[in-house]
Amino acid sequence: MVPLRPGDSSHDNEYNEDPEAFAKRCEEEYGSMFNIHLFGSPYTVVSEPYIREVCTSGAFSHLEAFDESSQVIEVFMTATMEFGQLIDINTPHSKWHTLALRFHHKSLYNPLRKHLQVLIDASMPVILERRRLEALASEAGVEWERPNDILQHLLDDADKYEFVDLEDVCAHILILIIISVHTTADAANSMLYYMAAFPHSMDKLFEEQQQILNDIQPINDHLDPAHDRDLPVAAVKKMVHLDSFIREMFRFRIEPLSVTVNQRALKDYIFSNGVKIPKGAKVIINTRSGHTGPEVGEDATEFRPWRFVDKPKAAVKVGPDFLPFGLGRHACPGRFMAIMEIKIIGALIVTKFFKIEMQDPSKTKMALHARLGEPIPNGLKLFIR
Repeated sequence: MVPLRPGDSSHDNEYNEDPEAFAKRCEEEYGSMFNIHLFGSPYTVVSEPYIREVCTSGAFSHLEAFDESSQVIEVFMTATMEFGQLIDINTPHSKWHTLALRFHHKSLYNPLRKHLQVLIDASMPVILERRRLEALASEAGVEWERPNDILQHLLDDADKYEFVDLEDVCAHILILIIISVHTTADAANSMLYYMAAFPHSMDKLFEEQQQILNDIQPINDHLDPAHDRDLPVAAVKKMVHLDSFIREMFRFRIEPLSVTVNQRALKDYIFSNGVKIPKGAKVIINTRSGHTGPEVGEDATEFRPWRFVDKPKAAVKVGPDFLPFGLGRHACPGRFMAIMEIKIIGALIVTKFFKIEMQDPSKTKMALHARLGEPIPNGLKLFIR
């Protein structure tokens, strides 16, 4: 265990003061593996070159580690609901007022219900067709080739997830969509702050975009090139400087220790260096060790937007040196769509604006290293071309 500072009962304070410095000091003093107590739990921290073992070995499970968090969340939700009921019981109000509120509440517009119905209407014919093909394959005595997508996965494991009907399945898909939109929007928002912090990059991104669009045949002949352009997917894929900028942003902003994506050892495990992890131990990745390693190149602690130009390191390519989307069996399958969405947003931003500035430059470091979902108390000023 990494020794605690006098007066500290965990490593929380030291880590929150400077996560980068804490991770660096521990790695230099205690090697590639060390134990810490962070945010209420003991963890074994694994650094390079052993990150791939954690991510690819069947001996560790993120879902098992997440179960503990789910139990805490469930207790919190139950306590909150009971507290709310207690307030409601002891708050004096007219029974007629209560009845009026109930009637009014039912008449309110529910956008979630509308989007859920859209998913149900779209999914029903697909499911019926799959059931038909599965029945035909069964009658012919051959194995049906199951589609490899989230819908089929949820249908196959309906009992496991305790789904009652199609509405349950679609509600689960809707939750996944909300999660994906949230994380992608957060990354796109972070990209704007990096454009503000490194203003010279916008000129290069705009220059690259114009060169590519000039070489591509317009899709819509009715557009006036002087005022508007087509932005086909083929053009976005060719924007290698934009891709490099986004990959470098992810590399630079990710938290040094991936506490939110921890793993639990399903059995005793011995790493290739002989270190043994007991069953039940919680493991987190020292992302700093991979993101500042020799594979990244020179000046790994600095933000260099064109670091990956002319290198086989696209923003969707995962590895121990690039872990925002995970690694191994649980690498994010939606990263291809997410990166494309972020690139399209970036391309549209540099098309319309020539400069972005932070309202408070003194909070630049805070903005560049904000954690996922964390609000950034620093506004942006965008200047139209």
